[in-house]
Amino acid sequence: MVIRTRRLGGRAFIAVAAVLVSLTLFATAAQASEWEIGGALMTAKGVSSESTAGTGGAFTVNGKILGTQVEMTCASSTSSGSVASGGQGSLEISLSACSAKEKYKTCTASMAPIKASRELIELEGTLYERYKPAGAATQFTVIELRNCPVAGNYQLKGEFGGAVPQSGASVERAVSFSPTANSAIGAVLKISTEPAAMTGALNEHLSGSFSGQAWRGIRYKVGPSNWQIEESGVKHPLVPGQVESLFFKGGPVTASWKIGGSPFKFTCTGLSGKNAVIKYGGVTEEKLAFSGCKIVEPVGCTVASSFETQTVRSELVAQVDGYDYSRFDAGSSSNPMAYVQISGCAASNWYPIYGTFGAKGGVQGSSKYTQPLELSSAANALTGSQLKIGVNEALSLSGSASLELGLGWPWGSV
Repeated sequence: MVIRTRRLGGRAFIAVAAVLVSLTLFATAAQASEWEIGGALMTAKGVSSESTAGTGGAFTVNGKILGTQVEMTCASSTSSGSVASGGQGSLEISLSACSAKEKYKTCTASMAPIKASRELIELEGTLYERYKPAGAATQFTVIELRNCPVAGNYQLKGEFGGAVPQSGASVERAVSFSPTANSAIGAVLKISTEPAAMTGALNEHLSGSFSGQAWRGIRYKVGPSNWQIEESGVKHPLVPGQVESLFFKGGPVTASWKIGGSPFKFTCTGLSGKNAVIKYGGVTEEKLAFSGCKIVEPVGCTVASSFETQTVRSELVAQVDGYDYSRFDAGSSSNPMAYVQISGCAASNWYPIYGTFGAKGGVQGSSKYTQPLELSSAANALTGSQLKIGVNEALSLSGSASLELGLGWPWGSV
C-alpha cells in the first residue's frame, strides 16, 4: 500500500502514529560506544579484547590531607591495559620519580600503580572515558607519604574522566586527565574523603594481535531506526505500511576482487536505482542499474556495458560518529542480486554477486532534499558486511550516489 503524504498536516492519524512510532523506536534503540580497530568494529574482528600499552609525561595529584593542601608530582608515567567489546576495558598507570609538597615541607612520596576499569561514554555528542576502581576494589591505589607532617597512607578513590580524540583513528591514541574531564562526566576523585584532582596524559597503542593498527573509540548506536519526511518545518516519521518513491542516481562505481589470486577490477560510470522506495523501519528497496561498465584489469577481459540487479533491500543498522550506515542484502550464492559475464579472456564465465555490502549515509537526524550514499570497504567493516563474487571471493565496491525523495521534500533518518 502506498500512502502519499502531500497533506501530512491534515492527517491526524498519521501524526499520532508518527509520534507513537518515534517513541517506540527511541525506547528500543541502544545508544553505546565501541572500539574501532583497523577501520572495523572490534566485534567484526572476531575478538573480545585487545591489550594496550602507553607512555606519558608528568602527572600531578593534589588535594587536602589532614586539612593541608598537598601536591604530588611524578616525573614520568607508563601504562598497560586493554580494550574490550562494548566500549569497555582496563587501564593501569604506573608513576615514577614522585615527590609531594605540603605547606612547609617536601614529603617522600610513592604509590602503587593506579588500577582502573575503563568505559567509553558519550555525552551530548562528545566521547569521554570514565574510570572506576578495577574489579571489586574500592580504591585505585594507595598514596604513601613519608618524612613530613602529613605522613601516612591515603587511598585514591572515586572516579575520574579522560578526554579523548573525537575523530580519526591513529596508531598512537592520546588520552588526557584533568579536572575539566572530571567535571564534564560528573566524576569525583578523592584522596580519602577529600576531593582531589589528577592531571596528566598518556599516548596509548595496541600491543596485542593488532599491534601497529590504527584505533579509536567511536559513537555507535544500534537498534531500530526509521525515515522521516519534513513538511513545512514539521518532521513526520514514516508509519507501518507507508512507502515513498525515491530518485537514486550516482557513479562512478569500482568493483575489485580476485580470481585464482589474480586481481580483477571493473568500473561503471553510472549507478541508478530503479523503482526505488523508502519504507518504514529505515528500509529502502530498489533495483540497482550499472551503466558504462568496463574491465580495467586485467587487459583483454570484457564485461557487459550495463547490467541490472534483482530488487535489493537495505536497512539502517547503525549510526557511527553521528552518520547513518545501511546494510544492503545482495542475496545468496544460489539466489544472487546479479550475475556478471566476463568474456574475452581465460576467466570468461558468468559470476554471481551476493552477500551484503555497507553504505555510509547522511548525518543522523538531519533532513535534506538530497541525502548522500557512499559505498566503501570501511562501510562494509562498520556494518559487518561482506560482498562476494563467484566461488566465495571477496568483492569490494566503492562509489557514491545521491538520493532524493519523489515528493521533493527534505527527508532523512530519525
